[in-house]
Formats: sequence, structure tokens, C-alpha cells
Amino acid sequence: MAESTEEPRGILKGAIDLHLHAAPSVFPRAVNDLEAAESASQWGMAGFVLKAHEGSTAERASIANHAAPGGRAVGSIVLNQFVGGLNPLAVEMALALGARVVFLPTIHAANHIRHFGGPTFSRSVPSQFRPVEDIELLDAGVRLRPEVLDILDIVRDAGAVLATGHISPMETDRLVSAAAERGVEKIVVNHPDFAATRMDIETQVALARRGAYIEFPVLYHRPEWAGVSHEDLVARIPRIGAGRFVLSSDFGQKDNGNPWEALAREVSALLRAGLKEQDLDTILRRNPGRLVG
Repeated sequence: MAESTEEPRGILKGAIDLHLHAAPSVFPRAVNDLEAAESASQWGMAGFVLKAHEGSTAERASIANHAAPGGRAVGSIVLNQFVGGLNPLAVEMALALGARVVFLPTIHAANHIRHFGGPTFSRSVPSQFRPVEDIELLDAGVRLRPEVLDILDIVRDAGAVLATGHISPMETDRLVSAAAERGVEKIVVNHPDFAATRMDIETQVALARRGAYIEFPVLYHRPEWAGVSHEDLVARIPRIGAGRFVLSSDFGQKDNGNPWEALAREVSALLRAGLKEQDLDTILRRNPGRLVG
């Protein structure tokens, strides 16, 4: 349990953020890897997962941890076309270099491209790249592609985390079922309030009952992203079950400033909205700790 949350620097003590963006990136970022690691140390955090739409952060996390006192960065890989898409070899290499989280496609997911019209977001466009083939997880819209099953086995054997990225709710449903059948124990359903991946609360509850962790990044309290109220989120947690819920930030965007200061403000607002400290400890410390070790 954290020390008094009345202390600004105590509110994130022991926290693990599973979803943080930093520079270098083609998207404007508020902090670079080293600044994120140094700031995490100052806030007393236990760790954070570096996520990059551009590929692997395993090497970046390792360097940041050597440079920052008590480095706390955890590497990941995002399976966009920059690393060959659904590429089992890229997954094996990232895990060998220390990554602990494997994100399925984000900006190159067919679901994302259908929603936004390209590998972009509404407010930022990395336009300097050639067109790419979008990535579907399902073969002919029916079965998971063989390379997806291969990746599930690699993640399972490594004890790593599989995160759903920006795939569709239907793909997520098939993926969670297949992951459970193949013995994958750590799967995170990313941001179900994101415009491209939105799913209703009943679907979230069903996925959690089947063994998935449901992630809520506090970024989605912002009106321009989803506008979920703090009260609505607090009411959602008992329905899903705190033991299957993860609170993250998804911060790092340049206009949101220091990600840990922003995360601390959102956590304070959740506590004022009625979030129990015991549940906060579970969703911000214990569950992420079980996932990334």
C-alpha cells in the first residue's frame, strides 16, 4: 500500500504504468526515455512500460535504466509494419533483449486504419512514410492467422504480456479465447474507451471473466479522447472486478506535459471521486506488478 496519498510525491509510490510514450518518436512527445526514467525515480514509481508505435523499446529501456538512477523502464514491442507486422522473429528478438510486453498492431491495424482513414490519429499525422498494408488478425475474417498463434505461444513460453493494441473488439474476442486455450496467462485489453477499439461494459466484463485484464488509461478522462468521468470509472471497477483491472496513463503526448505529474493529478481526482485506496493499490500496483514482474 502506498504511503499517504496526501503527499504529492507519495501518490505514485510503487506504481507501475503499463502504457507510456516517450521520445524518440515521429509523434510529438513531452519527455524522452531518460527524462521519463529519471522522473519515475523521483516519484518513487516501481516501473513503467515504454511503448512506441514505431517498434521495439527493449534497447531503449535498457539504456535508460543504465543512465537513470534506479532505472525503472520496461521494454515492449508494437507489431506494426515497421517491424514486419505479425512477425514472430521480431517478437523473439525483442523478448531476448528484455522486452516484457508484446503489443499487437496499433496504427497499422486494419481496425485503426478503417476508423481513422490511415495510420494516424485525428490530431497528428506522420505523413512521411509510404503506404502500408493494413494488418488483420483473422484469415478471411474467420480464424486467427497462423503467425498470431505462433506469437501467442512465444509470449506464453516467455511469461510475457500480450496486449491488444488497436485491433477490433471482434478480433479481441477471438484472441482472448485462443490465448486462454493455449495457456497464455497475461493478456491486457487496451483502452476499451478509445474511439477505434470501443467496447461496452458488458463486453469488458465478459473478457475479464475469461482471464483478460482490462486497461483504463487516465488519458481517456480528457474530453478530446473519450471524456469518461472519474465517477463513471470508479463505478465501473466493481463490475469488472479490481483484480482484473489495470490503471495506466497512455501519457507522453507533448501537450500533456510531464506524464507522472499528469498521472498523479488523475489519481488524486479518482480518489476524490470515491476510489478506495485498496482498489487503487490493486489496479495501479499489484496487477501491473503481476503482469510485468
